[in-house]
Amino acid sequence: VEAGVLNAGEQIKIMPHEQLTRVKSIEKYPHSIAVSSAGESIGIITEDSVFLHRGDVVCRDGTEPVFTSTFVANIFWLSRRPLAAGERLILKCSTQETSCKVEAIRTRIDSSTFAILEDNAEHLSNLDVGEVLIKTKKPIALKIFEDVQELGRFVLVRDENTCAGGIVTCLTPEE
Repeated sequence: VEAGVLNAGEQIKIMPHEQLTRVKSIEKYPHSIAVSSAGESIGIITEDSVFLHRGDVVCRDGTEPVFTSTFVANIFWLSRRPLAAGERLILKCSTQETSCKVEAIRTRIDSSTFAILEDNAEHLSNLDVGEVLIKTKKPIALKIFEDVQELGRFVLVRDENTCAGGIVTCLTPEE
């Protein structure tokens, strides 16, 4: 459970399939429990034996995350090799993983002073902060970091090495 509380007997929605079902029981080794909260590792059995896939999100109807392939984020660049605008990387958010492209580096910021170094930058250097526009290969479940941290933070991977950490700041990039 990443956020909130889950109760046995409550109705849930499984995203991205938008399937409604009810929690028959919550399993926490070695027995069943009635309530589970953030931080617990559990299993759930649904009334209609729905199979959950890696990356699926269980939520209450009306609290669904946005499934999008384009968003704005602030990232902290950790690699000695600069990030070029337009570069393709792997994005990992919670249990989700997909390839992505950094479409634009809107702002390049000095991480020590928070001074704006450049707007519409061509690259981020080691230890730069950047406001970036990211486009993923497939839609993923996201929330603004301040709303649900677990679906609002991510890492970027290049050549099997983590090269940046980031937080989602805007799910409607046109703004």
